[in-house]
Amino acid sequence: MIKEIMDWEICLKEHIKNIRNRIYYEGVFARESYLDKNELELNHIIELLKRLINE
Repeated sequence: MIKEIMDWEICLKEHIKNIRNRIYYEGVFARESYLDKNELELNHIIELLKRLINE
């Protein structure tokens, strides 16, 4: 399963982590346009993480 996580998914996860950290520490929020633009990729990563947790 881990092998299924591709480089772009790792990069997107890191980008999401950085956004989360900025929200937590600086009170910065992700723009709705960012979420709309990346909705499919974000949902894909969420499903991968759910499958990893359930394994």
